Amino acid sequence: MPPPTSLILKALSVTRLIKEERHYHKELLHEKQRLQGMRAAPETDVYAVKQQETVVDETLLVMPTVRMKLAVALEALITQLDAANPADTEETVMNARNAVEQAKKVLEEDHSKEEEEL
Repeated sequence: MPPPTSLILKALSVTRLIKEERHYHKELLHEKQRLQGMRAAPETDVYAVKQQETVVDETLLVMPTVRMKLAVALEALITQLDAANPADTEETVMNARNAVEQAKKVLEEDHSKEEEEL
């Protein structure tokens, strides 16, 4: 089996970052819901609430970094797609194009309204 081409590696990187961005978004929603539940419960320890607030804050800090990495990886993938390497199969090119489309959709999503509701 030949080693993976640069296009394959870049497409896999974009796909991984898409999954990571979605994971952090889901985690943020989950942690905010958990924080709301803790605040609503009268027997919750103040320290536990502070710790949960820290978890939410740290997740919020990571999300822009992941989105920036995704944007950079997307640009690298688009550049690699434009370079047209003859070693890349049609399937590889199609997978890379699909990764580009998915990444563009993820970067266009605006989760701020959903996050503010929680």
